[in-house]
Amino acid sequence: MYARVKDFLLRRLEGPLRYARELSTALTERRLNIETRHSDSGPGARPNLPDYRGIYSDRAVYDDNVYYEPLEYRNVRGIFRVFDLGRDVLFYDIGCGKGRVLCLVARLPLRKVVGVELFDELCEAARQNAGRLRGRKSPIEIICADATKVDYSDATVFYWWNPFGEQTMRGVIQRIRESFDKNPRSIRIGYLKPVHHYVLDEETWLERYASIKTVTGSTMVFWRTVASPASR
Repeated sequence: MYARVKDFLLRRLEGPLRYARELSTALTERRLNIETRHSDSGPGARPNLPDYRGIYSDRAVYDDNVYYEPLEYRNVRGIFRVFDLGRDVLFYDIGCGKGRVLCLVARLPLRKVVGVELFDELCEAARQNAGRLRGRKSPIEIICADATKVDYSDATVFYWWNPFGEQTMRGVIQRIRESFDKNPRSIRIGYLKPVHHYVLDEETWLERYASIKTVTGSTMVFWRTVASPASR
């Protein structure tokens, strides 16, 4: 009986709760002076394709990109508390979309915030948002490229939210490791909705150091470097 009542109440509240979340998002975006909400069309939008794939891009090395969906604002605070971001951080948001997360991070005083995105239209939206963001304290750069081709030589913190499949994930981790071998440093990686977590778990130069649940119930796992090339 209790379960039926609970389900009934949740169904009745679904519409008002969704409206409240949308209103909260709109008010936050107005305060920040950005527009990053999901679109049902255009590059990165979720089409009727299997495995939540995004649309194909000639720029992509592998055809495994995932459709664009911005992180809900209410999830952000706990995630970046674990990162413990400081002034020396060079932060990379891989699969940045329209730039919601990188704009929020850029309101902290960091060395630099970099967004990596596959599609030109989303890159342009991210640049426009970065340019008009209120309260920005860090420089922002948007790189429009396949993530497996980007130079990560000075990056210290990485964030991504399931932006691509296993093949691209392996390529990105390989690029990060190559940069670590050439320039040993402390690196931290935060992976929200870690579908391909085993790719990072296989890397002996990385270790898991934290895992959290977001407000909406998604899992985020954190890794960090454990050794320099000479000590491995």
